[in-house]
Amino acid sequence: MTHKPAWKRWGEWLLSYFLSLSMGFMLEYKLMGTVSSQQWEFYTVTFCLYVIFALPGFIYCYNLKGDLEVQ
Repeated sequence: MTHKPAWKRWGEWLLSYFLSLSMGFMLEYKLMGTVSSQQWEFYTVTFCLYVIFALPGFIYCYNLKGDLEVQ
Protein backbone atom coordinates (compact mmCIF):
# COMPACT_ATOMS: atom_id res chain seq x y z
CA MET A 1 0.00 0.00 0.00
CA THR A 2 1.44 3.36 -1.02
CA HIS A 3 1.15 6.34 1.28
CA LYS A 4 0.13 9.80 0.07
CA PRO A 5 2.00 12.86 1.24
CA ALA A 6 0.32 14.85 4.00
CA TRP A 7 -0.25 17.92 1.81
CA LYS A 8 -2.18 15.78 -0.68
CA ARG A 9 -4.45 14.37 2.05
CA TRP A 10 -5.12 17.88 3.42
CA GLY A 11 -5.82 19.12 -0.10
CA GLU A 12 -8.33 16.34 -0.75
CA TRP A 13 -9.99 17.01 2.58
CA LEU A 14 -10.31 20.75 1.88
CA LEU A 15 -11.57 20.06 -1.63
CA SER A 16 -14.28 17.76 -0.26
CA TYR A 17 -15.27 20.48 2.24
CA PHE A 18 -15.67 23.06 -0.52
CA LEU A 19 -17.53 20.59 -2.74
CA SER A 20 -20.01 19.74 0.01
CA LEU A 21 -20.44 23.46 0.76
CA SER A 22 -21.15 24.20 -2.90
CA MET A 23 -23.61 21.31 -3.08
CA GLY A 24 -25.41 22.83 -0.10
CA PHE A 25 -25.61 26.17 -1.88
CA MET A 26 -26.92 24.50 -5.03
CA LEU A 27 -29.54 22.59 -3.04
CA GLU A 28 -30.65 25.77 -1.27
CA TYR A 29 -30.93 27.60 -4.58
CA LYS A 30 -32.87 24.72 -6.13
CA LEU A 31 -35.34 24.48 -3.24
CA MET A 32 -35.71 28.15 -2.25
CA GLY A 33 -34.86 30.00 -5.46
CA THR A 34 -32.23 32.12 -3.72
CA VAL A 35 -29.16 31.69 -1.56
CA SER A 36 -29.14 33.43 1.81
CA SER A 37 -26.10 35.55 2.50
CA GLN A 38 -23.99 34.26 5.38
CA GLN A 39 -21.43 35.90 7.62
CA TRP A 40 -18.04 34.46 8.63
CA GLU A 41 -19.57 32.73 11.67
CA PHE A 42 -21.54 30.37 9.45
CA TYR A 43 -18.43 29.24 7.59
CA THR A 44 -16.46 28.84 10.81
CA VAL A 45 -19.16 26.64 12.34
CA THR A 46 -19.54 24.49 9.20
CA PHE A 47 -15.76 24.06 8.99
CA CYS A 48 -15.56 23.00 12.65
CA LEU A 49 -18.43 20.54 12.17
CA TYR A 50 -16.67 19.14 9.12
CA VAL A 51 -13.55 18.60 11.23
CA ILE A 52 -15.57 16.89 13.97
CA PHE A 53 -17.41 14.59 11.56
CA ALA A 54 -14.13 13.63 9.87
CA LEU A 55 -12.63 12.46 13.17
CA PRO A 56 -14.06 8.89 13.09
CA GLY A 57 -12.56 8.34 9.64
CA PHE A 58 -9.21 9.66 10.86
CA ILE A 59 -9.26 7.36 13.89
CA TYR A 60 -10.14 4.38 11.72
CA CYS A 61 -7.46 5.15 9.14
CA TYR A 62 -4.59 5.78 11.52
CA ASN A 63 -5.43 3.94 14.75
CA LEU A 64 -7.79 1.04 14.10
CA LYS A 65 -7.21 -0.10 10.53
CA GLY A 66 -4.15 -2.21 11.36
CA ASP A 67 -5.81 -3.72 14.43
CA LEU A 68 -9.05 -4.66 12.68
CA GLU A 69 -7.62 -6.20 9.50
CA VAL A 70 -7.85 -9.98 9.27
CA GLN A 71 -4.56 -11.55 8.28
